[in-house]
Amino acid sequence: MKIALVLTNDWELFGDGSGDYFEIQHNPTLELLELLKEEGVKITLMAEVHQQLKHIQFSVQYPELNRIVDSWEKAILRTIELGNDVQMHIHPQWLDAKFNNSKWILDMNKSPISSLSEKEFRELISNAKSYLVNLIKAKKSDYQCLAFRAGNYLIQPSEKAVKILLEAGFKVDTSVTKELYSKGNYDYRNAYSNFIPWYANPDDINLVSQHKNTLIEFPIYSIKNFGSPILRKKLPIIYHKIKYCLKLDKNHIIWQNEKEKIKDMRYPKSIRYYKRAESKDLAWYVSKILCNETIQLDYDHLYPEIFIKIILGIFKNPLAIQFADNYQYVPIIASGHIKDIHNLKNIKMIIRLLSSELNDRLEFWTITQAYNYFKNKL
Repeated sequence: MKIALVLTNDWELFGDGSGDYFEIQHNPTLELLELLKEEGVKITLMAEVHQQLKHIQFSVQYPELNRIVDSWEKAILRTIELGNDVQMHIHPQWLDAKFNNSKWILDMNKSPISSLSEKEFRELISNAKSYLVNLIKAKKSDYQCLAFRAGNYLIQPSEKAVKILLEAGFKVDTSVTKELYSKGNYDYRNAYSNFIPWYANPDDINLVSQHKNTLIEFPIYSIKNFGSPILRKKLPIIYHKIKYCLKLDKNHIIWQNEKEKIKDMRYPKSIRYYKRAESKDLAWYVSKILCNETIQLDYDHLYPEIFIKIILGIFKNPLAIQFADNYQYVPIIASGHIKDIHNLKNIKMIIRLLSSELNDRLEFWTITQAYNYFKNKL
């Protein structure tokens, strides 16, 4: 049994368009690419292309945006040059974005794909794909834009999205995380699997299609367990020792605390639209004390010790063992957000622990590699 670990990164500014592009997106990405090159690891950037298209549009009126436009393209081409992958990630709120007083103004009511008409979503996807393909094919002639991830995972209801993505030539979606649920936004509690790819039923992306003329869903890996979010945050050493029998490195705790403080400075909680939309009723407060929580395999969020423990647990999973008997490789999709971190210490430690713990039992793939391997096997 081998794990094919696909590192994906949602490559974007903050959801409301705020954030300094060079500070939170460009510069840390170039540093990440060099680290991955040194470690022999591949990554797939899920590029928010409409963010770039809006910068291009407004650069005519605001020439200062040209530096961002050019740097964005250079970062994408550098990613490809180093043997990595770039695929598409779209937040529909960029569709009617305006730029005023050096700030982006986005219509957050358009965040869900379902808020768009078929015409709007078709044009959004077509324009973004054309731009990305034309840019990258100049560097890599056989490039294919074949994978999609919805912004904030908001692909439900899925019928319209799947139909239009298929029309545009997409082969893969990777918006689903099994068990992830957000009232009024998405519900992946009934998703087919947390790791096994499936031909997605267009009417309900959670379900398996009876036909193969549809998207293959590669879900972001997750686990669900009973825990206490507030204890995990406030007393991490005690919590992880009791729950996971793990001794956390204090430096890893310091890193996480620094990350949260710096993100709060860059993107204060008071302006985060998803925080404002939370309904903080009694059930919400209870859920912070004790709950069945869904944990995504996120290398920018999890302590390295937990990330490794989750990966090692896959080798004991009967479904994964059975899947590997048939397909040799078990595809595991991990996610991250370059905008959320202040340095690369966490992912560097994760990569090195994976190499020392798993050696030849794990390979790093791109999403395109995963599709090409499994497309004729499922």
